[in-house]
Amino acid sequence: RANYWSVFDAIQCITTRRIGLISYMDLNWPKGIEFVYTPFVIYANLHSENYAKLEFGEDGNLIYIDRFENGELISKNVYDDRGFVSMNILYEDGVARFERYLNPDGVWKIQTDIHTGEVLVNPESAFYLGVDGEKKYSRGRYRCLEDILLEVFTEYLSHTDLNDIFSLAMDNNHYQICEQVLAKRKLLLSFYADRCNLEDTEIDGIISKANYIVTDRRSNMAKLRRKGLQN
Repeated sequence: RANYWSVFDAIQCITTRRIGLISYMDLNWPKGIEFVYTPFVIYANLHSENYAKLEFGEDGNLIYIDRFENGELISKNVYDDRGFVSMNILYEDGVARFERYLNPDGVWKIQTDIHTGEVLVNPESAFYLGVDGEKKYSRGRYRCLEDILLEVFTEYLSHTDLNDIFSLAMDNNHYQICEQVLAKRKLLLSFYADRCNLEDTEIDGIISKANYIVTDRRSNMAKLRRKGLQN
């Protein structure tokens, strides 16, 4: 229930925080589609061929829809629990090639080339949500996802106070950015379940700089203590 800021919400121009329900039956399916139900997934068949595969979470919420053409996977829609498609993964010859991050209206904001890491900004929607409104990106292309995250994160930090305490949900992805831009800030690190691999020695730097650490498991507490954190 606590207020939070999400760099990807800023990039994707997402403002809603409410959980949203979406029914797969309300999606735009082609005429003649037939659904085959199994204990784990739902298959959507068209003219006796696999058209899509639907996967659901523990609460019955839609998570993924894989789309097939001539028996080959061509795309995957990733659904946000707020009730819209958050990411579209495009495949070439059955191999993931591009990741498109979408806004709630289905307009792609940035596209990542999975092979090269390069990020392309949609020239028709080349802005993100800053603290005081829409901000134009400084470039149309970025070397990698970390570069664009750094730009958006830095803009957000420019509106904060030096005495603010930052609570980070620790994850092995992009923690380097947090360590870089929050080097002189007060940090509270949160370790939940297996979200962060505590055996990774590369996270020791940001852990050593933390002012506070919270964890949900005694096993995680023991691993942190082995890293020299006694309190």
